[in-house]
Amino acid sequence: CAGERQLRARRQGRRAGARCRPRDRDARAGARDPAHPREATMKYRIARFRVRASEVAAAERTIIAFVAKVADEPGTLRYESFREADGVSYVHLMAFADDSAEQAHRETDHVKRFAAELYPRCDQQASRFRHGRSTLLSAQSVR
Repeated sequence: CAGERQLRARRQGRRAGARCRPRDRDARAGARDPAHPREATMKYRIARFRVRASEVAAAERTIIAFVAKVADEPGTLRYESFREADGVSYVHLMAFADDSAEQAHRETDHVKRFAAELYPRCDQQASRFRHGRSTLLSAQSVR
């Protein structure tokens, strides 16, 4: 049993003792690895908006089509859409490699088309993010 525990611990990069910490990490509270150079230039954005209840189905179709197009953009590292528990509020999370990737994203035809189709359906357009219960909106969850 002790041999198995030591072998399992070695595979996980730690010593066999229950209270031992990995040797290669700093155990002080709050210690972090320095940011990777690529992470230092990444740009994160959050957009929050609310659509009218009568327009939810059309807005979701527009959002799903838009997110599929954004996935092919170079420099766009993450773009996710979440529908909040109230069913009419949405949060979009974005990550871009740098400022030029964000600018290139804003200038695409599908962003302009998305804004033209979505904004007339909104009660409340982009605002600050408030924490709340959200549900991932994807092509599988909305039909």
